[in-house]
Amino acid sequence: MKSINKFLAVSLIASLILVLTACGKSELANRFDISRISASGNPSNDYIDTRMSFMSDGLCVTDSDDIDNPDINAVYIDAAGAFNISTKEVMYAHNIFEKNYPASITKVMTAYLAIKYGNLDDYVTVSSEACKLPSGASTAGLQPGDVISVRDLLYGLILVSGNDSAIALAEYISGSVEAFAELTNNELEKIYATNTHFVNPNGIHADNHYTSCYDLYLIFNEALKDPIFLDLINTVSYNAVVTHKNGDEGILKYKTTNKFLSGEASYPSSYSIVGGKTGTTFDAGKCLVLLTINKKGEQVVFITLGAETKERLYGFMEEMMKALE
Repeated sequence: MKSINKFLAVSLIASLILVLTACGKSELANRFDISRISASGNPSNDYIDTRMSFMSDGLCVTDSDDIDNPDINAVYIDAAGAFNISTKEVMYAHNIFEKNYPASITKVMTAYLAIKYGNLDDYVTVSSEACKLPSGASTAGLQPGDVISVRDLLYGLILVSGNDSAIALAEYISGSVEAFAELTNNELEKIYATNTHFVNPNGIHADNHYTSCYDLYLIFNEALKDPIFLDLINTVSYNAVVTHKNGDEGILKYKTTNKFLSGEASYPSSYSIVGGKTGTTFDAGKCLVLLTINKKGEQVVFITLGAETKERLYGFMEEMMKALE
């Protein structure tokens, strides 16, 4: 078992960009929030039909909440899915259209927007608001007044799931968390994740911050098109450089929370791990979105939401991989 190396990760970028835009076609109107699409400014049937047709031409789709596999037991899982983006197939589905809380998988969208609208070489001064987090929330070790690059904020966001990094990036891109949430929901509509609504950039629980397993596939799929994001999720450890308010320079050491990538969790030797994003809150449970490459060289995205423990999360993900070899 091994995580995929940097050279191979880079070599996959071109093929990923091709396959991510080449999945099957299906009738999806009953699976998307048409009223929300209509509210975007053009409610005509022709407009909706055009968007649906465009969407289904470019993505792996299914009209079923569940695609069973006798070798996968989802009894302790809220939702899960396996999406083979090379063969254009939804290989497994368990409650993939049901409402769920995403926890820190939210940060995939935050990273995507920071890469899309930001400059990695810009520097950000961390606000006091970015460091006001609930007790026990994961952080990237930032302090008010710290000056740090957008690039290093992204590594803190993805590797150690820094909630402070998420807020700092949101404020950098949009000026405030509220404005960033508005941008986020507009962008979610563009990628057809219309059963998702985000109110913050980090996934700290809010009743009105929700998604579905399928929408998380859509979000992850979009982010994977960028080589910068691929590098982020494929990184095991990273040293970020920060200048503190008093002028002293410091190093923040980050290590991925993804136990598959770090080698702390087992998975079938027929797979290589590219990377992904973990998430945990009391309401969301243990969650993970993961990009793998199977023995045929096919890219397969696995998603699990609502596992009761980390052991069950990684055990279930391994079970899915084995069943779908």
